[in-house]
Amino acid sequence: MSRLSPLCLIALFSFVGLAAADEPKDEAPLNFAAEIAKLNAEYNAAISQAGRDATAYRKADEAYRAQLEKVVARAEKEKLQEHAGLAMAYQRLRKYDDAIREAKAAIADRAGDLASHTVLISAYGFNGKPDEAEAAFNAALKAVPNNPSLEQMRQSLAFAYQRAQKYDKAAEHLTIYVEKLAPQVTTNPNAAANFRNLVTSLTETAIRGKRAGETLPAIEKLVKQMREASAKNDKLAEVTSTLRQAQVRLMAAAERRDEATKLLGDELAELEKSKTPDLDTIVAVGELKRLQLQLAGFGPERVAAVDAYYEYLNSRWEMSKTSARFVALAADAATQKTQVLMQTDKLDEAEKLAASWQDRLKTLKSDDADIQNAVVGPLRDLGGIRSRLAGEIKRRALVGQPYFPILEATWLNGSPLKPEELRGKVVLLDFWAVWCGPCIATFPHLREWHDKYGDKGLVIIGVTRHYQYGWDAEAKRGKPQEGISKADEDKATTEFVKHHELKHRIAVMPDNELSAKYLVTGIPQAVLIDRDGAIRMIRVGSGEANAQMLERTIQQLLETSEQAATK
Repeated sequence: MSRLSPLCLIALFSFVGLAAADEPKDEAPLNFAAEIAKLNAEYNAAISQAGRDATAYRKADEAYRAQLEKVVARAEKEKLQEHAGLAMAYQRLRKYDDAIREAKAAIADRAGDLASHTVLISAYGFNGKPDEAEAAFNAALKAVPNNPSLEQMRQSLAFAYQRAQKYDKAAEHLTIYVEKLAPQVTTNPNAAANFRNLVTSLTETAIRGKRAGETLPAIEKLVKQMREASAKNDKLAEVTSTLRQAQVRLMAAAERRDEATKLLGDELAELEKSKTPDLDTIVAVGELKRLQLQLAGFGPERVAAVDAYYEYLNSRWEMSKTSARFVALAADAATQKTQVLMQTDKLDEAEKLAASWQDRLKTLKSDDADIQNAVVGPLRDLGGIRSRLAGEIKRRALVGQPYFPILEATWLNGSPLKPEELRGKVVLLDFWAVWCGPCIATFPHLREWHDKYGDKGLVIIGVTRHYQYGWDAEAKRGKPQEGISKADEDKATTEFVKHHELKHRIAVMPDNELSAKYLVTGIPQAVLIDRDGAIRMIRVGSGEANAQMLERTIQQLLETSEQAATK
């Protein structure tokens, strides 16, 4: 049987699902290439008929997977040497160990098989083995040198390292990929949206991986290149803005805050010299004021920066609302202002502002497609804020009320904490889950507070429940595991807790009853309870602003109790 060429294989497996196809009923040997081509043709017809019908599309995908399973089973039974095609099939079926085996066999047959190299790299990545994926990538670079398609695999590598929480390695690959992609953006502005997302991802990853200083030179170089390019093509202005934001954030993370502040101050001073600024200047000033938020700390400094950002754009709405970039900035400023009002407990003002801006954006009349697109995201965000506000108003009503005790739970790392043992203590309930990234981001604070205030009367209790998650010992993270028993999931969660060095008690609840009482609609949610058993603060979400507010309140509750005891 003739073997498929790499290009043919790539084409055959470029689809994401197929409609049902009957398995051949005769006893003739399987023609693997013909069978895959048949499935592809039927898939094309199915998705064409499905159109935007998500249910029909899903059914087509399920049918494809079922038929592909049969074709693969026949190929294995007949011991066909279609390694490249089988590697792609197994990857599509998410059987990554099998995909790795077949890709290796295909590469052994033909070292320059690009398609099999890419399957091997991505299969290792999806299998939670980023280091093996990188080794496969380096081998592919030697086997298929100077291939632009292969360079795209750096993005897959970066995502694999991100999933493994190896952010320094992810940042290395994203930096190289962004640099290589930049020239395409200057000649093809349609690629700008993807490029901006990559720059944002790189910035976050570099900061988390403590590589801000190493990443900054590449971003500064790209800022200069994109500014020169945007002088000839104004469609690149948003790309330049994204890069400048990245530059400022990385400067701040690299402890070059003074340089970043001066850079922004000089640019703002130059732009604000004009007494009658044109629309482009107004937008540029607005973007710089947004950048100043990246440098603002928390508390009064941030409130002042948000106020300046919002007031500038709000005051220029009528004269500038014909610009999509301005509309996007103004809507963002309104969103930021609303969030600050929420964080400072001005819930009624926040609701009023969010509602007024929703009305303003909904009634904005324009035939400009860019303006219509610019309001979609902010309208969704403001709707989400108003929904959270409704929940926040209900949660704030709990403040001052008696707390709801944990009466029934499985305690993972210590004996049960009974309500009577918590009398006279300041208690922090942390509602969390093993799959929740923002929850994990709060762990350093929880560890710090446990050590810092534990002997002064603070008790931290992590409250979670069963989510059908096991423990991936190699990747050191939780993983979905359908059908896992509660006892095995408790063991997996215990390993998760040990890995993250959490010293506070963990209570696994049997149901959602306690979460419902505390009105938990998003996690992490922290509930602070004073020594008298009254709820004193509820905060939802991670981030330094919440952490600082919680720690200040913990200190106040502990100090107040000590003073009362002294008197």
